[in-house]
Amino acid sequence: MSPAFDPSIHDYTINCTANPDVQFTAWLLAGDTFQFFGPGALTPLQYPFGYLQSSLGFRTSVTLSAGQRFRFLIGGFGSEYSVRCLPADFPPLSVSIGGPRRAEWYVFAPTLSLSGGTPSPYFVIADANGTPVWWKSEPTGSALDAKILGTSEIAWTTLSGSNTGEFVIYNFAGELVDTLSGGLDVHDLQPTSSGTYLAIKYVQRVCPPDCADMSPWGGSAQAAVIDAEIVELDGMSNVLWTWRTRDHLGLEESGAAGWFPGVGNDFIHMNSIEPDGNDGVLFSARYLNAIYHITKSTGAIDWKIGGTPRAESLTVLGDIRPTANGPGGQP
Repeated sequence: MSPAFDPSIHDYTINCTANPDVQFTAWLLAGDTFQFFGPGALTPLQYPFGYLQSSLGFRTSVTLSAGQRFRFLIGGFGSEYSVRCLPADFPPLSVSIGGPRRAEWYVFAPTLSLSGGTPSPYFVIADANGTPVWWKSEPTGSALDAKILGTSEIAWTTLSGSNTGEFVIYNFAGELVDTLSGGLDVHDLQPTSSGTYLAIKYVQRVCPPDCADMSPWGGSAQAAVIDAEIVELDGMSNVLWTWRTRDHLGLEESGAAGWFPGVGNDFIHMNSIEPDGNDGVLFSARYLNAIYHITKSTGAIDWKIGGTPRAESLTVLGDIRPTANGPGGQP
């Protein structure tokens, strides 16, 4: 079992695909009560299927397929332990635990391939010990931007070449709840308090005739740059609201903020969005080197942190971290 058994740890996994017949042995302390539940069992396994090797021991054999588990109880109510079989193609996990503060759950989608291999298709939720407690394989490609929505739903998009800009939403029973589509970018999806969703789109200009002159910053004088859009969608993927960077941000906000020719035409690269109350939206963009706050009802930029200064830029007071090229910083 992984991790090694510890009475304080209640969830475990086992690699049983090579040999699905699992041998289980438990040695008990005097006075302990013990119950064993096979796959799908609601009542404990009894002799002759499982037997007491001695007054203090229990041994049995159980056959598991991928995703199945067995359970056992020690000491009565509240002491249940679960051991679940991992799929054969489950990504290898290495867990290092340190420090006094840890989250209770971790959500991730291991999309980076190992040694040039195929990226993992799995979305995984692990406990504080790094044990996978919930997972689902994405059949069309590698899951990306995995996240929990609210209290009962899970969403991700994919890295598949066939992805047409969709996010899928599942419940914890593994059932598909909704699909949001319409050329959405893979970087982010966020629910709002009104039951809608904020998403990102990347939109490339058609050049010519719609060209951008990035030559002042080392780029092309006729660049087919990629703008970003924030869209608000309902559950049917209808667009309820749109905010476009090209309507509010000048080319200099990217160019003078560190844009370089190696970036190519992706001169905004919006990474994240976040609703702020009923009428506010926050977003960050990699090649703007900044965070912005906008008002939905007017489209106005209220403030900006970082990047190229503009009228709405905030002044950071008492910053203890030096800028990269400022006093005390590294060039």
